[in-house]
Amino acid sequence: MTPGLCVKPSRAISLLSGLLLPFAFSLLAPPALTAHSLFVSVGQANATVTLDSLELGLTDDSGVLFSQPVSQGRHFLRIEKEGYRTVRDTIELPAELTYNHTRPLEPLRVIVLNQSTGLEVDSVAGPYTIQAGSFREEPNARKLADSFRGTAYASRIETAEVSRLGEVHRVRLSLFNSLAEARQAAGRIAGISGQDVWIVGLDGRDWAVQLGAFSRRGEAEKLAARLDGTGIYLWVEDSADGLFRVKAGYWPDRESAAAAVQRFSSVTGARPMIVQVR
Repeated sequence: MTPGLCVKPSRAISLLSGLLLPFAFSLLAPPALTAHSLFVSVGQANATVTLDSLELGLTDDSGVLFSQPVSQGRHFLRIEKEGYRTVRDTIELPAELTYNHTRPLEPLRVIVLNQSTGLEVDSVAGPYTIQAGSFREEPNARKLADSFRGTAYASRIETAEVSRLGEVHRVRLSLFNSLAEARQAAGRIAGISGQDVWIVGLDGRDWAVQLGAFSRRGEAEKLAARLDGTGIYLWVEDSADGLFRVKAGYWPDRESAAAAVQRFSSVTGARPMIVQVR
C-alpha cells in the first residue's frame, strides 16, 4: 500500500465523523430568527395602529392587532381612535422578538376652567376660548397650532409665566359666546388633536390691553419679559397677519382696562390699545 494512504480504522471513523457531524447539526438546528413582531392590545376595536410612517391596520373586535415581521430597533408607535387620546410612543423592539403594548385607550376629556383662578369648574361665565394644549417648548406648540390651519378654528399661541413651571406656550382657539357652543367645538377639536382639551371661561372679563405688535416673536417676548411680575396675565398672540401681539388681561369692562393702560404706558413708552376679545 502506498505510504500516506494507509489509515487506521479508528482514524477513518474519526475523520468520517468530522465530516458528517456538522451536516447532521445543520439539519437539527432551527433557522436563525430575524423577524420581530408587535402585539397591540388597547381594549377598543377599529383603532388605527401606525409604526413609523407605515399604517399596520386596525385592531380587531377584541381590540388586538398582531404584526409581523417588524425590524428590531427603535420605532415610533401611534395608535388613534376618534373619541380617545392618541397614543404616541417611542418603542424599542427587544431581542426576545416581540414587543407588547397592552394599555387601554383613554377617553378624551373636555375640561372647563376658570381663567381667573385656573381651577376646574362645572360652569363659568363667558366668553370662552378653547385650549388645545400647553407646552414648555415653543416648537411643539407651533406644530399643534399649525395643525388647525384650514379648519374653522383660528389658532393662536399665548405665552405666559406659570408658577413653578416657568414659561409655557398655550395653543388656544377662537372665542365663543356660549358654553354650549364651546362644548360642541371642543369635541371636534379634541378629535383633531387627539388630546384632552380645556374650555377656558374668561368669567365676564372680555377686555384686554394690547401693549405692542411686532414682526418678530423675539421682540414681542422681550416686551412681555419686561412686564413680568406685574401680577397681570400676559401673553404673546400669534396672529394670522404675521404679527406677534403682546396682550394683557382680562378686565370686566372698558373702564377697568383704561385704568390699566396708565400703568403700562410708563413701562412701554407707548400708549397701549384697549381691545375687546369677544
